[in-house]
Amino acid sequence: MFVGRRVSGQASFTQQITVRDLVFESDDTVDLVPHHALFVTHTFSDKLPGQSVAFGIRNQQNTFDHEFIVFLGDEHFTVPFELTSDVSLAIDFDQHQRAVEFRVEGLGPQGSVARIGPLTYESEIDTHQATEVVFVVSEGPNRVSAGIDTWSYQVTGGDFNGNGLLDVEDIDQLTFQVVHHLQDLRFDSDFNGEVEQTDRDVWIRTIADTYYGDANLDGQFNSQDLVAVFQAAEYEDGNNLNSTWAEGDWNGDGDFTSRDLVFAFQDGGYENGPLVSVAVPEPSVSLIGTLLGLLFWPRVATGFRLRPRKSPSQDRPSRT
Repeated sequence: MFVGRRVSGQASFTQQITVRDLVFESDDTVDLVPHHALFVTHTFSDKLPGQSVAFGIRNQQNTFDHEFIVFLGDEHFTVPFELTSDVSLAIDFDQHQRAVEFRVEGLGPQGSVARIGPLTYESEIDTHQATEVVFVVSEGPNRVSAGIDTWSYQVTGGDFNGNGLLDVEDIDQLTFQVVHHLQDLRFDSDFNGEVEQTDRDVWIRTIADTYYGDANLDGQFNSQDLVAVFQAAEYEDGNNLNSTWAEGDWNGDGDFTSRDLVFAFQDGGYENGPLVSVAVPEPSVSLIGTLLGLLFWPRVATGFRLRPRKSPSQDRPSRT
């Protein structure tokens, strides 16, 4: 059994899933210890096979004790975990460091926390990504059941003003850096070592997941955006460098002119709706098969680099 959702963008993110009333139920009449698992898989690219990570809770081999396990590439990492009925599973991805960290927390007074990572992720990353929750159980009268309480996905890159949102002030701060040829590498959205126009492209198309012309940053470029920028009354007003993104400066030169309209319409998003569909893809047979194989035939972890643990992070920003 699985449930999934599609996400988009190439920015850093944190994703957290809270599961309630988790039950691993076994048949006591058989001698073999059954295998139970609750996995979360995240696919970083839907164009190339195998660009996925999986993490979750399972019972240890031939015992009723449980562990938190992460599968990354051909390797896996485990730490003991005391199972509780309510758990939170989370993944944090740092695009700049190419690092991914996993954690599980048992909720309630008896709950514990287990972490694995940060680990280096060096494979392909695409703007179209997907996450699935998968329940796995061995054959026989055995059962895994739970209810998904909350499922949050928060972009943590591109929030330059630190208010927890991807908003107009963020793109305006980035544009200011580009216009004045400043080199604060916090604004280096494409990680090429320079702050330039391509960083605006990455912020708009990849981080904010929208089009040029989307004045209100609601994910679409439509007539509402045109009404809003003309109501700001700065179209070709003769005042230099007085316009913001919300006031029509889409090409990043500081003013709202016909050049911005041409620039936005050439981007091709007008009245096209959201940039990416939110349809949920069915998990691939190969991914489910890999999970089953890894569940029952564990291997020793080698080859991936563990990074030093980070200091506790600040509150994570959410998308608008």
